Parts: sequence; C-alpha cells; structure tokens
Amino acid sequence: MKEIRRIHDVELTRRGDELVGVVSYRPDGKKPKEKAFSLSSFSAERRTALEQMPEGVPVTVDISLDRNNQATVVFRDPETATLQRPPRPRDAGHTGSVDAVVRTAFIPRRPPRPRNAEFTESGFVNPYTFVPPLRRDTLPAPFADAPFTSHAALVPQAYSGFLSFTLEAVSPVLLPELDWSETADSCFDKEGRLRLRTRVGHDGVPVLRGSEVKGVLRTAYEIITASRMGVFRGHDKQLAYRGSSTMPQRLRPARVEVVQERPQLRLFGPSKQSTAWLPVAHTTMMGTCNGKQLIGLHGRRLYARMRKYRYGHGAKSFEFWRVTHLWEHRDEVGDYTDFQSHTYTLLDEEPRYGWGYVCANGQNIGGKHDERFFIESDDDQWVELPECAVRTWQHLIDSYIEAARTHDPPDGCQRSRHVVQGPDTRRLPDGTLLYAQLDSQGSPHALYPVLISRELFDRPPEELLPPTRRPATDMEQLSLADRVFGVVPQRPDEEYPASGYRGRLSVVETGCETADWQQPGFPAEGVVMAPLSSPKPSQFRFYGSPSEHGEPYERGVDKSAGYSDGHGLRGTKVYRWRDRDPGYWDPGTDGIREWVAPEVNPTQVCRWSSWVRKGSRFRVRLRVEGLSEHELGALVWLLSLLEPAALRLGGGKPLGFGVVRPSIDWDQTQIFTDAAMRCRWLGEKSTTCSQDEVLRTKAAYQRAVDADPVLRCAVEDFVAASKPVESPVHYPRQGQAPEAETYEWFVANERVGRNRGRNRHALPAVWWDNPMLPKNPNQ
Repeated sequence: MKEIRRIHDVELTRRGDELVGVVSYRPDGKKPKEKAFSLSSFSAERRTALEQMPEGVPVTVDISLDRNNQATVVFRDPETATLQRPPRPRDAGHTGSVDAVVRTAFIPRRPPRPRNAEFTESGFVNPYTFVPPLRRDTLPAPFADAPFTSHAALVPQAYSGFLSFTLEAVSPVLLPELDWSETADSCFDKEGRLRLRTRVGHDGVPVLRGSEVKGVLRTAYEIITASRMGVFRGHDKQLAYRGSSTMPQRLRPARVEVVQERPQLRLFGPSKQSTAWLPVAHTTMMGTCNGKQLIGLHGRRLYARMRKYRYGHGAKSFEFWRVTHLWEHRDEVGDYTDFQSHTYTLLDEEPRYGWGYVCANGQNIGGKHDERFFIESDDDQWVELPECAVRTWQHLIDSYIEAARTHDPPDGCQRSRHVVQGPDTRRLPDGTLLYAQLDSQGSPHALYPVLISRELFDRPPEELLPPTRRPATDMEQLSLADRVFGVVPQRPDEEYPASGYRGRLSVVETGCETADWQQPGFPAEGVVMAPLSSPKPSQFRFYGSPSEHGEPYERGVDKSAGYSDGHGLRGTKVYRWRDRDPGYWDPGTDGIREWVAPEVNPTQVCRWSSWVRKGSRFRVRLRVEGLSEHELGALVWLLSLLEPAALRLGGGKPLGFGVVRPSIDWDQTQIFTDAAMRCRWLGEKSTTCSQDEVLRTKAAYQRAVDADPVLRCAVEDFVAASKPVESPVHYPRQGQAPEAETYEWFVANERVGRNRGRNRHALPAVWWDNPMLPKNPNQ
C-alpha cells in the first residue's frame, strides 16, 4: 500500500473482537465516524497481545491511508507490543512496529430500522431492493483480485466438466419475442399496443437463451462472492433533482455572449430590478411586434414599458416590475393605458422604460401566467465562463432530456424550450438566456435554464461506488466473478486497451422439459400487461446511501444531501416477490392483480399472447473449465439454494414474474479434477468426482463465507432479498388499485410543509425484518 496521508494519535478501544474508535478520514477532519477493525485481520502475534488487553483500555495508533482511503493501522504503543518483532525494512516510511502494519478488515455496519420508520398497516414492499456494494479490499485470497487464468493449460488443483441443473418456475416466466402472428407487416394491435409472445423453437417448445441463464447466474454470483460489478455503464454524470421554491433568491439572470471569439457570461444588474415579469396573456405587442407570439420572441432584444405592482398583503407581500408593452423600435413609444389586475395592486410610481431580452420558456407548468424580461443596465457585468460551469450545465440539460424520454408533460402543458432544443441548448450558443449562481468570489459555478430548475447532486454515482467494486479495467486485477464469467471492457479505447477475457463458464444446452407449458385458460386475444417503470437513480432515497455500508438515508434528510462526498450507493438491484395463491396468475378480472394493466396510454403497455406457466421446468447444462475449489463451491452453493430463496429469470420481474428455483441434476453432472482431465486428454481412463467430492467445494466456500464479514453479509443479504415477503409487492402508489404512474407517491414523499420530517422515506434496507413503505408518505 502506498501511503498518501497519515492520521496521527487515534485512540482505539477493544470491544469484543474489534478495535473501535471515532476518526475522520477527511483531510479537514470533519464528519468523524466510528470505525471498527477486526482483530482477526491482524497478525497472530498482534492479535494475541490485543486479546490479553482488558476491554475499555485505549490504544494510541496512527492510521495510514492510501489513495482509495483504505486504512492501515500502525501500532506504536509499547504496552501492546510485548512480542518479538521482525526488523524494520529499509523502505519503511513510518515509525512503529512493522508486524502491526496490516490491512484493516472492513466490518459492514447493519443498523436496525428506526422506530419512526416502522409500518405494519397500509403499507407495501417496493418491487426491488439492493444488496450493498461493500468494500472488498480485505477479502481472503481466493476472493481477492488476481490475474486472469489462462485457457492454454490445465490449472493445478482445479475442476472442469459439466454441471447440469433444472429451473422450476415458481411464478410464470416471460421469454419475450415480437408477435407477428396476426399480420405480417405489424406487431402492434389495433389500439397501438406492442404484441409479444413466448419465444419458441421450431418444435413449439420455449427457447431459453444461454445468455439469459448466464446473466441470471452472474448477477447472483457477483453478490455472493463480493465481486466487481460486471456492468456499470451510464453513471458517470451527475444526476439532478427538482430545486426548492427558494432557488430564485440565489440566482442572477444572465446571457451568453461571444466577446472577441471567447464566450462570456453577461450578468444582468445585481439588484432585484434586473428582471421584470412578462405576462403570457396581457402583454401588448406594439409596432412591428404586433401579432407575434411571446414564445416566438424568445431571445429577442426589445424595448419595454414596465409598471410596478404589489402582490399579497402584509409581511408576505412583495413588489415587482411587470411589462405592459413591447416594441421592436424605441421610436414607436407613445402614451398607453395600464393593465389592471384583480390579483396585483398597481403602485403609484412612474412607468419604467428600457431595453432587454425576452426569456420565454413556454407553458411548461400548469397555470403559468408570466415569463421573464431581462433588463439591461449600466450595472451589468461580463465574466469568464468557467469550464466547470459549462460541464455541469451539460449534465443538467442531459438530465432533462433523459427525464423527457420516460415522462409525457401534463395535460395542457408543453415541454420547456431547453428540453425541445436540448442538443443545441447544451452547447451554450451565443445569446443563450439562463440563470447563474455565483460563488463567494462572484464567479458563476452553476447555470440553470429556468428559475426553479433541477439541481445537480454533488457527485455522479460512479464516483461513490468503491473502486474495487467497479468493472475491471486491468486484466491483472480481475475479481472472482470476472475470472469465472469473463470480462467485456466498459470503454474499449486507448485508456482501456484490453479486448476482454473469455470466461471459464459457458451454457452448452438449455431446454424446456414441460410439454404442457402454456397457461390454461389464456384468452385468445391475450392479456394487456401493466407497464414497467424505468430505473430512476435520481431518486436518491432509493438508490443512494449516506455511507459506504449501503444503509438507507435517515427519514427527513434534505434532497441536497444525496450523492455527496463520502456517501455511497445502495448496491446491486434484486427483485422482491410474494408467494401467490395459484389462482393469482389465472387471467381474469376478479381481485387485484398487479400484472393487469390499468387504463393507460396504449404506447405504455404490451399485449401478451402467452407465457410459460408456473410449475414448468427448464434444464440447463453448463461447461466449466479450470475452476478453483472456491469458484466451483460458490456455483454449487448458488445452484442448490434452499427454499424459499429463488433466482429471477426473464421479463416482468417487478410484477412478480420469473421466480425460478434451481436444483442440481447430479445424474447428469460430470466434474473432473485436473488429474482426471489430463487423463481424458491423453485418452486414458478417468473418473468423475462423486457428489460428496463436489459438495466438499460447497463446504469450503461456506467456511470462507463464515470467516469473512464482507462475504457473510453479502450472502445473508442475497438470501434475504431472494426470499418471498408476506406483504403486497408493487410500485409506490397511494391508492389500493394498480396505477400507471408512480411519480405522485414520490412527489408526496418530498413535499415540504407541515409534514416536514414525517415524510421523505428511504427504501428500507434489505436486512431489515420489516421492508414495508407506507402508501401515504405522510404517515
């Protein structure tokens, strides 16, 4: 470990099998947290000395940090260093005993559910949960990063052969393909819904693709071996959330202007009089502006007449300038009648005239009555446009564009101008009107397209994922799952030149063993399935964590706290399920079926003409090559999951589809040791491993899990997430019946007012006994 920084004089106290202390890893010493270091991670001599200490006696140490904030404890207290020490190496750049410089074990924290977050009635379970991506830099050697294993030769003390198993459907399985059965030129029904059916072969039997099986196994295998994520694309940009109503108080109107071929930002006068309200319906267009739409004048420099008004009464009242007339030329100005309003009070102050720019974003919210007019003045300032502000602006516009792909504007509304013109807007061309937030030196550090805009979280999710959990970029640093299933580079460019690594597990055969696989009583016209929600990582209360341990945020935390420095992610998504009565999957209209579509836009749903019924069985045959004892043992453990835990396969997982339970077919399984494989290659007689010999690899894996806190927590969390729950499982909603949209629940959960602190619920932790959320977030 290359030391980057050292923290001196840290007091640790023995508490059972751990040394515990409060310390901050930040350079400024802020936000100290309790850190626990397992005695089992130290050398045998050091562990013996520490175990002889009474609990509560402090030990003064230094803590050395590397560039990934991985800690090394440096002991220097002679009271705990009574045993013989090896000589200090020449290149040691520290003081203290060398035998005590060890990599401290990462001890996962598992806080219980707070009392104010308990719900037993009128609740539901979210369709997905997360297994935390715990740090893995202290894993035992078989599970730590290592170079890839060559395919060119037999691996000593390794296992190869064929592993056969079955998958029994605990709920119907969706294996989708486009349904062209009605017409040869369209796969949509007459209402515009996409038609899907079960993928079958020429013999009419469902086809289970090898890639589907491999994907299911890899996701689960990554979790139970605490491996790197195989895929983590598209999370390198900062996410955004809706800003608060106080946001306009800290923004300045601005305009991008190119000065001597360099883009600069023009900041309109610092006073509150730098903008005026511009009525959507009551502004009188004069002269050559006559007959033009306000939205069509966006960005135009015009001459305006303004009057001052007051809104409200008493302490909550405020004054503002409002445009009454607009001209393209100043010489067109004359005497005009003022606009009278029942909402605003016209003040006895002389009209104001001036040049400025029309900022019209369109009818992007319901009941919008005014746009804005940016007023020129002698107090305007021109400042450089920092690269960091440009970059965050681009991320912000990207978040608007991404949100627009999955949400239609409300009735009577239209998309904002910066969304419609997104690709052009993100370039900040000359003349772009926006709002700027300035830092203490008066330099813009954030740019916004509207007054109450989305705001960016501090960090992109990728930066909060522990480096040892990110997809492999170095073929010499592959996790256990990478070495078994293979690696495909996330960004195959000059920075990551490797072409990937073919894994040592492949699917050689799949098939459906059930002849009557179709659902009895399936309607000839098919069934319309409920819509699936797209992932929304911007909901940080579900996807983010306040620490690297992956626990939920506390109830009531402000939105601005999400995805911040020192925070973490919730981890790998796993879908929840509920063990349903047999009749639940029978197509019909009686009772509540979460998979039945409510009344929604046809483009949001699909019509299914078939699915693989509950109770059907698939057979799968894997080929494995040169797996170590722990690699094979983890795979055997996974394929012999004890009830009621299960895996998930196919589509519709949030609706409860695709629950499958694996079982090894020992009669068709052939596993050979490296010695037996050598004999087979030479044409000599060889024998396969017995069932007991293969199960011994599973036992070796289980022993490793029991001895390591990270592996143990990963397996416990996986089992907890894979078991059925007793409560209703569905997307967040406030009503009883299924709904097409979930945003109303999230809006209510974020609402600020009298209920502040009572709502703002985070997704429950996977290890909590009660995983429920309230239907009413204010509960």
